[in-house]
Amino acid sequence: MRHQPHLLVPEVWAEGVLDVGDDAVRHMTKVLRYPLGAPVTYTNGQGIIGTGTWSGSGIDRGEETRITRSGRVVDVIVAAPNAKERQRFLVEKCQEIGVRRLSWLDARWSSGRLPPPHKAEAWAVGALEQSRGAWLMSIDGPIGVEAGTDVLVADAGGEPIRRYVSASGRMAIVVGPEGGFAPGEIPDDLVRVRIVDTVLRTDTAAVVGAAILRST
Repeated sequence: MRHQPHLLVPEVWAEGVLDVGDDAVRHMTKVLRYPLGAPVTYTNGQGIIGTGTWSGSGIDRGEETRITRSGRVVDVIVAAPNAKERQRFLVEKCQEIGVRRLSWLDARWSSGRLPPPHKAEAWAVGALEQSRGAWLMSIDGPIGVEAGTDVLVADAGGEPIRRYVSASGRMAIVVGPEGGFAPGEIPDDLVRVRIVDTVLRTDTAAVVGAAILRST
């Protein structure tokens, strides 16, 4: 069975045919050699998924459905890993899991350089399309961390994370750099949680922590 593409079309949708952009057209025609009239799904990244057909230069709109976010809304605040491939892994997996917002942490002891915003967004878009999702994760930062009852801080010396998963519809997990947090960088009253019994890489801790919060 031929793979059925799922495309992000974020702009305002026009009647009839959706403009998917030059890059998507080249990929569909040159790489996938996708036939005219074949089915394709699409999303605006804000909760709407449609099923249409490929016109050769865009998508003929079909039936469209609004998808409600399922499960707990989870935000991730994380120090950027040093390596580009680890940054990409982090962005892609958070998008696939269904994280609402990924914020780069403003950490004094972090040596990782932030990826360009357009590059991080491209990773997220690719993961959204691959996972056939309806909601595109937002990416911002660097930001600091403020106190909050539904904010957990990853710490190998903390209590098991599942003990502190609240009934709230929204939670956030904060993951620091490999060098740890600088003094005063994190509010003292935030709960420190252990994600697993081993020490994880920054990107792995963020992904696993987000997955636990999304699924518990």
